[in-house]
Amino acid sequence: MPYQAVILTVSGSCAAGTRTDTSGPAIRAIPVAMWVEGLKSTPRARLSRAVAGIRGHTLVLNVPGSEKAARENLGAVVATLDHALRMLAGGGH
Repeated sequence: MPYQAVILTVSGSCAAGTRTDTSGPAIRAIPVAMWVEGLKSTPRARLSRAVAGIRGHTLVLNVPGSEKAARENLGAVVATLDHALRMLAGGGH
């Protein structure tokens, strides 16, 4: 089985910035889940740089810079991480 991992990056919120889309449709749903969860707490979640992508067999997630927001965002997607990692390892559905 290939090696797989999760890398978490942290950034502040900002409406500007660049994104390189290296993900497929399923990965695009992860940031959406993170935004939805964040919007339950603050309208400023709209400025979040929530991004998810795949590099090789590694899932990369960018979470907000505040600890509270990072916990909320991870809570929104943690249940899907096991399945995502199995798929990255070639396990399929």
